[in-house]
Amino acid sequence: MSRLTVILARGGLMGCPDDADPPATDGAVTDDISVQDDTGAVPDTSQPPTEPVLSEPPALPLLPDLCQGAPAPEKMQWDMAADKVSISVFHFNIQYVAGGLDNYFGVWTATEEEIEDLIIVESFEPLVDLFERHPDWGAGLELQGLMLEIMAERHPDILARLQVLAARGQVDVMSYHWSDQLVTAYRRADMDWSWAENERVFQSLCMPRAPVHFLQEGQFGPGIAAFAAEKGETLVLPRNLLKLFHQPAPAGHVFENLGSRVLVTNGYSGDGLELNWNYADDGELAATGDANPYLLSEFVHDPESVAKYEAKLQGLADNGYVIAPISHYLTILDDREIAPTVIDPPVLDGSWQPDDTGNMHLWMGGKGQVPGDERDNAVLVANMMTSRRLVEIEQRLGEAEAAGIDTQKARALFRHAVRELLLAEVSDSTGWRPLGTEVEYSVRHEGAARKAGDELDAWLVFHGLEAPVKHTPQAPSMAAAPEGLEAVKLVTQRDATLDWREHEEYFELVIDLAAGDAVTEASESPPAVRLEIPMFHDKIVYPPALMDTELVTAPLSAYAFAQDGRVMGLPLANGLLALGPEWTLVLDQRTIHLAAIITAGQVAFEDLTQPLHEAAQWRLRFYNQAAADVLKLVASP
Repeated sequence: MSRLTVILARGGLMGCPDDADPPATDGAVTDDISVQDDTGAVPDTSQPPTEPVLSEPPALPLLPDLCQGAPAPEKMQWDMAADKVSISVFHFNIQYVAGGLDNYFGVWTATEEEIEDLIIVESFEPLVDLFERHPDWGAGLELQGLMLEIMAERHPDILARLQVLAARGQVDVMSYHWSDQLVTAYRRADMDWSWAENERVFQSLCMPRAPVHFLQEGQFGPGIAAFAAEKGETLVLPRNLLKLFHQPAPAGHVFENLGSRVLVTNGYSGDGLELNWNYADDGELAATGDANPYLLSEFVHDPESVAKYEAKLQGLADNGYVIAPISHYLTILDDREIAPTVIDPPVLDGSWQPDDTGNMHLWMGGKGQVPGDERDNAVLVANMMTSRRLVEIEQRLGEAEAAGIDTQKARALFRHAVRELLLAEVSDSTGWRPLGTEVEYSVRHEGAARKAGDELDAWLVFHGLEAPVKHTPQAPSMAAAPEGLEAVKLVTQRDATLDWREHEEYFELVIDLAAGDAVTEASESPPAVRLEIPMFHDKIVYPPALMDTELVTAPLSAYAFAQDGRVMGLPLANGLLALGPEWTLVLDQRTIHLAAIITAGQVAFEDLTQPLHEAAQWRLRFYNQAAADVLKLVASP
């Protein structure tokens, strides 16, 4: 496979008063340009411009209404007086190997469609078989709407059987996002698009959607939980993430985290009710002897694994447990009015294996298992900028409709752009082992979303709906580090420069990483780049993912990770973090979108995935203002 090179050109940072594009420096600009054809004649420009022709987006998957012509299954009657309940979540990821395998380990090659089919047939269908054999047992099967679409296209029989299990209330079909996005890294608009896309899938299929959610990589956060609470639903909080913030972890049947009800994947006994979790892991592993889809030849249905799990459930049932879906357990809690245990201070944004991943650092600058193929920052920056542009285009489409312009074709293309972007935001392209095929998957889909955005922009301009005019700031002056920030330090073995610039409203730190001669690829590790910035308070103050316009304040030293020195990479979905009462940091997300590694007295941004042979630039803004005031400048529209 050829070496991957990512070259990105981006526009301004929307939502900021100082979001003009960086000035061009690679050539002179003239006001008078005469364009001639090859005969030397000046073209006739007197004709009115022609309306741009919008591309026809690919046809959407055909989704059958699974309730049409089929008798409604008899609803299960779960035991409301049960004193022992056992629940589960089987987390499935149809994008487990996004983009497929290309000579992986010199052995395995497969298209993404072939791997998707294996996931459905070898690991998912055996669980459908299991719960069909035991109609008095329930489970939680978590998957994305995209997986349902793929089953509708290529495995309709399995999908129809799943719908029956869900319709009778035996199985919770849990689905928070349409694609397995890195939700913690992006803003509310992206999640609104994903939720809407999922709603269309579930409604079209007549597939009941469970009122409880588990996210890809066990992602969790105050805004993610609040989003579920807005829908009247509950989020599952992984126990290991709770332990990152609190040790010992609080106990209870159900919890409240910054006002939202959440369930933790821990057993508990009290109030005359005993909870047991019989499974909380990747669903792909349960029926394949713990093989994952990267191990192509080994990823096959293993009947012994299923039999072992079946015997475990039978033992629980023999011991008096009701093997139920999570939704039934929550119904029992509501019926008995069991009060939640308040998590204070709250759990912030994170993932389900935080000790192995530096919380979110692995996906936002941390090194995976194939570091030479990774491009965390490039992928995240590209996705963020395309997201911001699509937000602005969506607003202009609304203005077009208000003006009576027919937007039917434009809306179809916009939906295509959104779906492509959501695919690009998949977590696997920056996570555990991003292969070149997985990085290319995100680059390819982001490029398709950006291309559709270009077409929509030209079409809107033709109809008189220009993009918002960006404020052009005064040219900055070179400066020394502002008082209080002299300790800012760049640590790297790469050739790099660090310059301070003073703008009208903020100081800007510009870091240029020069390209080296050595090529980084495959298993090679590029030189680390680490920026260390002082913090002036014992607090974490930032807007969590999906809470673009709200600040959360939490006491840093009260958390377990701060007391025992564990790495806690915090995603900054809109780039803002308060350094203290008077200094607020904002990442210029045209150039840097990495996790903030927070420790007492310091925040660091570290990229272990920037190839040596590729140059890069980071820009960071330091406002001498309180975070609440700065948030008004950078919050998304």
